[in-house]
Amino acid sequence: MNMAKNKIFWYAALLLVGALIISGSIAVWMVYGKGPTTYTVVMGPESFSPAFLKIEVGDSVVFRSDNGAPFWPASNEHPSHLSYPDFDPKMPIAPDEEWTYTFTEEGTYGFHDHILPDYKGEIQVVANGTVTEETEPVTFDQCLHMSPVTLKVSCWAAFLDHKMETEGVLKAFEVFTEVYNADPEFVAMGCHGAVHLMGEEAYDLYKEGGQVDFTSNTTVCGYGFYHGFLGRLLRDRPDLDEAVLFCEALRDSYDISEAESIYRTCFHGIGHGMVEETPLPEYYWGKAEALIDPALKACSLLPEAYQHRECADGAFNGLTRFMVNDLFGFTYNTEDPLGWCERFKDNRINYVSCNFELAQHFATQDEIMHNRNIADMLPFLEGLDLEVQVVVVETAIGGLIQADVIRDDNSDYYRKCEVFTEEALHYACIRGIVTGFFNFGEPGNEAPKARAFCDSEAATPWQRSVCEEALASYVGQG
Repeated sequence: MNMAKNKIFWYAALLLVGALIISGSIAVWMVYGKGPTTYTVVMGPESFSPAFLKIEVGDSVVFRSDNGAPFWPASNEHPSHLSYPDFDPKMPIAPDEEWTYTFTEEGTYGFHDHILPDYKGEIQVVANGTVTEETEPVTFDQCLHMSPVTLKVSCWAAFLDHKMETEGVLKAFEVFTEVYNADPEFVAMGCHGAVHLMGEEAYDLYKEGGQVDFTSNTTVCGYGFYHGFLGRLLRDRPDLDEAVLFCEALRDSYDISEAESIYRTCFHGIGHGMVEETPLPEYYWGKAEALIDPALKACSLLPEAYQHRECADGAFNGLTRFMVNDLFGFTYNTEDPLGWCERFKDNRINYVSCNFELAQHFATQDEIMHNRNIADMLPFLEGLDLEVQVVVVETAIGGLIQADVIRDDNSDYYRKCEVFTEEALHYACIRGIVTGFFNFGEPGNEAPKARAFCDSEAATPWQRSVCEEALASYVGQG
């Protein structure tokens, strides 16, 4: 199983997040071999893969693209390329062509795509004879201290993938918890995106006949594991009926308390699979309606309203992550981020779903929430009916707290929520915080952290009652 085949939207996030969130198929391996050796780096839908190479002087690297568009790999910094001026083709490379560069000087060289500079990587060139023949994955300690954060995130992705491939899903999730607790930057980038990728990798393992254990461990971080797994399943076998049958079998086959929630979230993963084709055919580039409308039509065929909504959420989520990461001709409109949803007003489920997904990225856009200031989102609520405003506030606040869940004390959010003078929106703000604890909180410790927030002395009696009600809905007491 090769990380280069998959993707991670991890900017939220990944990006979220993200921001996703999110963001790309990034394999991070220390690659070893005798020189002169030729390696290949592929520019995929969201990133270079692998994003990190360790090679010897005299080795060559072939750069090619799977995106169907011109690309331009070159050394940092953008746009000057002065850190290694010769490492620069001086012009775009056609999508069906390759560019090869032979490294003749020792050093560590960051590189990027000159056309899409958010695509980044690093090549370490060492003296001849100092690299062994084995292929060895990066270690926990190497990932923990890697910089910048984009390479660190991709390093963790490869590290967890290796654990899953060699030791299974359960061990990978045990290690995931260790990573979560050791690296605040990893948390800020969004654990949902991480387990989303792990779900995709698990599907590859499942497809090859490997054992995939679905237990309560795999439900952490907002069920992202199942979103990724079902998305891959549907892309691999685009049959809606078959996907639904799989969800039903999954619900009925595992004796865990979250079985019904897993069943519901399966439909979110189905929506992902309808949109996030990789690579996305050029016909769809920049054509949001052409991409999303067939998926929404298929979602509407599901018999239950909640299935339709979950499916639509997954479809809009995939499209929105393309927008946030400026992929395939899609752009997130920070001046009017929710305006695009007006075209779906004739279908209430799709309209609410669209606003829900687009609002998730408010926290990652400084043009919308300057310095994470909640009050800055108020103008974007104007003109929306109250139900949609509630949805937007709850999801935006849930995304905002993503970077703060690791803090010991988040009681300052009670004061921040007071910017909403409408009681329903104030309520949604507090509920969004509780939702954030469960979607992005420490695996296995989500409820205690949320409980500590509800018990804070900073809360007014009314705020505490709202928090308690939200908490009860997650822990099954209400």
